[in-house]
Amino acid sequence: KTYLSKSKPPGIAIMNIDFHFAHERRDTLNEFPKFFPYLDNAFLYKELKARDARFVLFRYLSLYKFAYMGDKYLNIAARGYLNKPGIYDVDCYKGLQTINPIEFKDLTKEDTGKYMASVLKENVDYLDSIIVLCKKNNTRLYFVVSPTYIKGSQRIVNLDQQIKTFETLAKQREIPFMNFTNDPMCYDMSNFVDFYHMKKIGARKFSLLFSKQFLSLSQKQ
Repeated sequence: KTYLSKSKPPGIAIMNIDFHFAHERRDTLNEFPKFFPYLDNAFLYKELKARDARFVLFRYLSLYKFAYMGDKYLNIAARGYLNKPGIYDVDCYKGLQTINPIEFKDLTKEDTGKYMASVLKENVDYLDSIIVLCKKNNTRLYFVVSPTYIKGSQRIVNLDQQIKTFETLAKQREIPFMNFTNDPMCYDMSNFVDFYHMKKIGARKFSLLFSKQFLSLSQKQ
């Protein structure tokens, strides 16, 4: 809705279904200060306020924000105001930041914790609301599960069941579903900076891989 308030409806929308999505509850907002600059957008503000009532104060009492920003966001805000790029800005391209780790991390030695995954009803409702919005605007929607390093996906005891849940949801709602959970690149540690995030080299590999499969899928339709 935020996007559509500023732009025309896209012909295609691709939504990544990651493992974190399945567990996030309605009262969870990851690193919420990142939304502070955009509270003048009515659609975004309405949804944020519904999740966290403090956003009323964040919008109308500017000083209240500083208690939650921390050094990271204060630094970014100051540099943005002064128009001075930082060390990480050079790796940004069209709003996306590439990851080029300075130190190589041996992911095979990283600790893992097993857990049972589930899909909360409220998140299914969110997916359905996105599906309805896309259909209303004649936007073709695709669901994608992007690659993670194999030790990351293996943390999920019921991984096959979890993927099957997403596949079933997509099939019932006639949404094309692309699953890269077990792609060969998931077994190559050099593609990832951690269990869930790709390095620049890994992101490029996946972009090429996804593009080919997406083109093949769209041509069949």
